[in-house]
Amino acid sequence: MRALRDAGKSTFAEVLAESALAELQNLIVEQRYAQAAFRDWQNYVGESMPGRAPIVHYVCPPGNMVRDLMAGLVDCAARTQGVHPIVRAALVSFGFVFIHPFEDGNGRIHRFLIHDFLGRDGVVPAGMVLPVSAHMLHHPQEYDRVLDSYSKPLRTVVSISVDDDEQLTINNPAEASGSYRYPDLTGQVHYLLQAVEQTIRTELVTEIVFIRSYDRAKVAIREVVDMPNARLDLLIKLLYQNKGSLSNGKRPLFKEIVDEELARIEMAFQAAFAEQTIELGEAD
Repeated sequence: MRALRDAGKSTFAEVLAESALAELQNLIVEQRYAQAAFRDWQNYVGESMPGRAPIVHYVCPPGNMVRDLMAGLVDCAARTQGVHPIVRAALVSFGFVFIHPFEDGNGRIHRFLIHDFLGRDGVVPAGMVLPVSAHMLHHPQEYDRVLDSYSKPLRTVVSISVDDDEQLTINNPAEASGSYRYPDLTGQVHYLLQAVEQTIRTELVTEIVFIRSYDRAKVAIREVVDMPNARLDLLIKLLYQNKGSLSNGKRPLFKEIVDEELARIEMAFQAAFAEQTIELGEAD
């Protein structure tokens, strides 16, 4: 949230600078995995089980290429000023995640860069966050497919070997270099265009309708008991978590509310959120 509040405020060169990205990485990962700079070692995305060879999903570019590739990404951001903003956001964000300059946190920074560039190029008004990353995480198979559409063809170009300590080596770095330097991101651009459209049609509508229902519930509950904001927010949260009724375990938190009042509050809450279901149906 701290990062998103500042999205789009700095120049793209400042946002993509090594020091700024390292600071962002430090914000979002467990501190023991924080890095002071881009990696200079070879890594890969994969999984392994005891007694079995590791499964490699994506071969990251060699560590000695990372800074050069990141400089190229800054150049790409400069050259694409004036290009359709969503296309530009896709090129920069997916370009970053495929360079994979950190051991951990690349995916979250990648999604931050989408928000940053949509904001800086005027797709999203200042101070607003379009929940594109929420849509991406709610549809993980689509997201995985668009990542695989680059990583799988890459495996036909890159020759690798993995030793007993699961350290990966690229055997043909010179031959593989072009695939890292000049990726075809057409599929990733198409994906982000669709993700933004679906976010506006579904995620954003759902959020707006939820807020309206929440506001209606607050007004209706206050007509029963005019309680302080903090108490009211907590009560609505607990009602929402338990599908419209206050659980027996949480009932002692609101001893000041008598049973008859609680029954009316639960009915008011249910009525407010029943309208949410109706409105979502109309939106569909």
